Amino acid sequence: MRLGIDVGRSYTDAVLTSENGRIFARTKSTRGEDSVENTKLALSTIFGQIKGNEASIKGIFVCSSHIEQALNEVERLAKTYLVRISPMPSILQPAVDWPEDLQDHIVGTTHFSSTEDDQEWEELVVKIKESDAQSIAVVGVNSPMDAESERRLGAKITVKLPELAVSLSHQFGSIGFIERENTTLLNAMLRPATVLSKNLLHEILSDYGVQAPVWIAKHDGTLMTESEALGSPIKTIASNRAMAFQGAGELARLTNYVVVNVGENEAGVAVVKNGKVDEASLAMRIDGIRTTISLPSYEHVEAIPERLKEYERLDIERQKIQHPNYIDDFQLFCSNVRSVIERVQPRYDELPIVLVGSRSETLFPHLESRYETWLLPDASNYSCAYGLCFAMVGSESDGIYHLKDSSKQEVIEREMRKAEICLNEKARFLIRDQEVEEYPFCYLDGEISRIRVS
Repeated sequence: MRLGIDVGRSYTDAVLTSENGRIFARTKSTRGEDSVENTKLALSTIFGQIKGNEASIKGIFVCSSHIEQALNEVERLAKTYLVRISPMPSILQPAVDWPEDLQDHIVGTTHFSSTEDDQEWEELVVKIKESDAQSIAVVGVNSPMDAESERRLGAKITVKLPELAVSLSHQFGSIGFIERENTTLLNAMLRPATVLSKNLLHEILSDYGVQAPVWIAKHDGTLMTESEALGSPIKTIASNRAMAFQGAGELARLTNYVVVNVGENEAGVAVVKNGKVDEASLAMRIDGIRTTISLPSYEHVEAIPERLKEYERLDIERQKIQHPNYIDDFQLFCSNVRSVIERVQPRYDELPIVLVGSRSETLFPHLESRYETWLLPDASNYSCAYGLCFAMVGSESDGIYHLKDSSKQEVIEREMRKAEICLNEKARFLIRDQEVEEYPFCYLDGEISRIRVS
């Protein structure tokens, strides 16, 4: 059996399935804003239904909003020291356009020119110790093309200061220096919150004697190991959205469809082809901060927030439904969702429309349109937790290569092998999907390309 756990800000969904997709148990816990209590209650309900069969759970798959919550509770963030590796110091200040409360967590910045200079290294160690830093962000200017200097410095810091967490910028790809540095800094700040989340989850699971491996959802709809999540917590941000989109297809047994994920006060509409949502053309902004984190491409439909506050004050659901403003706004919301569906539907190849999410059952009767196939699958409000149980484990490589000593195909094959080795270190996997993207730098001398492999 497989256990999918979707931990939101004010809820926890848990679904227990067989390998062929049959649902054995499901539950939703909504005990206020306490995600820990919600998770405990949800798992207590699930394990209560399979008492004595906990050992049959072979994998636990988790999608959590803990990291996003940590960014809103800055006291949970680590004090971070930034080390820039470059031949010459940069005049560019770190954390450009960051909120002040996040900027305050950067306790020092040092330019580092050579990992071979012992004096420069000793001075760096002294500065880090004096700063009272809890985490280190290492950003090499040239790391997309050559990450060796980052790796060497990161290894030296780990040996000398083992109590500090180290984040290296080449692990987050992208050719944009600011975006890569921002992502590395945020990741370094989030490391302690990830350790706390992991410890809490294992404490809950140990109470029930569950020993199954735990996998964590990523922003692109794939899974990673717990150790990866501890090192790259920022990759878990917004993972619930990607998993909900993919879970809709698993519930409806479709690989090509339009999905409408309906939340409390909003909806997300996306096109899924061959079981995957296209990547958005623009990387994600976190609290207005530019990052390298990519999101699924989707259309956002928001209800009218001011009036929704008025409805929330109405205690009785029947009064709420009969409220004239609610009726008008609900109809407008449905109309907006229909308009977005019209816009994203392929012109000559009409796709079935699948509704999922916490309010999908409420919206479903009001969304009829000219399209023939509308689906509200069973367990539609558990699409994220269900999708987790059938998500793929992912591995990726993103770098810039000067193709003077190797052909482009040789570089691609080498990076493919690295990705496959990385997967097989986690477990024995069948490589199901492979993707290669190439971005040539036509304005530079020689044959230079950015190659992304996943």
